[in-house]
Order: sequence, then structure tokens, then C-alpha cells
Amino acid sequence: MNKLFIFKRGGHLLIALFLLVTCANATSYVVENGGLLNDKVIEKVQTMGDELFQRTGISAFVSVPKSLDGKSIAEYELQKVSTFKPPYVLLTIAPAEKKVDIIHSKELEKAFDKDAILSPFPWTGTIIPILTGKKNNDNVNAAVINGYADIVEQIASSKNIELQSAIGSSNKNTINLVKVIVYGFLFILFAGIIWRKVKK
Repeated sequence: MNKLFIFKRGGHLLIALFLLVTCANATSYVVENGGLLNDKVIEKVQTMGDELFQRTGISAFVSVPKSLDGKSIAEYELQKVSTFKPPYVLLTIAPAEKKVDIIHSKELEKAFDKDAILSPFPWTGTIIPILTGKKNNDNVNAAVINGYADIVEQIASSKNIELQSAIGSSNKNTINLVKVIVYGFLFILFAGIIWRKVKK
């Protein structure tokens, strides 16, 4: 009985040690938060990042620093990716400096459309149109989750893979809402200008 107890206890210790090592080696896909991201966004990024890596071997990171500390966004990104193992992609949003960029290893040159994702136009861009709204943490969180989802979904699609954790239609609904707001504002603005001219 004593030998059996010792064997079971040893087995439990080995399992606990395995879990501890696994957790210690787990990759965090939010490399910097700056206190701006909420837990749900961090969790969703982690879920999508894990699935993308498990199915493609590609690491997709996001960084939202509180400040770039006087560095250019390019300098900041190069410092961050210096420890990354290719293939990788890093989305950086620096709200304080109003800077957004995506850097990636050369293997991912054609895996996603960087210019479209970073476009200021709401019919293509999934980050900047959201950030240009009223400045608050909700905008930052929405921009991060939309931009990150767009990147990982495009990468997965380039590998003919559909991510189970993808945002998909809910992401498109958010972008469509931004489009409606922007187009509505432009329509009201032009209508007001035309009305003034007609009135004169």
C-alpha cells in the first residue's frame, strides 16, 4: 500500500510539474498592455493567437504601450521583434503618440494586406477609422480586437484555414457600424452646405 501511495503521489507530482512548465512556457500574444486593454480583449487575442500558432506555426502579437518613450514606432517595433522567432507579425497601437503600424517577418509578405488594414478609410481600414472617433479606452480596445482579428483571419485564409475562434461576422458588423456613422456624418455635412447655398 505504501509503495502504491508513493507511486500515485509521484505521478501527481509529475503531472503538476508538467502543467507548471507548460504554463511557464505559454506564449502571451499581448506583449505590452499599458493598462489600456480590458481582460476580455486580452483573452480573445490570446485565444485567436493560440489557434493561429497551433494550426500554422505563425505567431501574431499585439502591443499597446502607454508611451513610446521618445522612440519612433519603427524603433519600438524593431526592439520588440528582436526576440521573436519567425514567422511572426506584430500589431502596435500607440494611442498617446497616435501611431499605428504592423511589422512582420519576410515569410508573411503576402499573407495579409497591411495597407488595407491600416487604411484611414472606413470601407477598408479596420483600425484607424475606429481610433479617430472619440478618444477613450473603448476605442482602443475595439481597434485592437478588430485589427488583430483582421490580421489573423487573413493569414489563416492565406493558408486555406478557417479559425474557429475568428470574430467573423461580428467584426464586420462593427466595421459596418463605423461606415454608417462616417457616411451619415458626411451626408449631413454636405446636405447642410447645399442647403445654405440654396437658401442664399
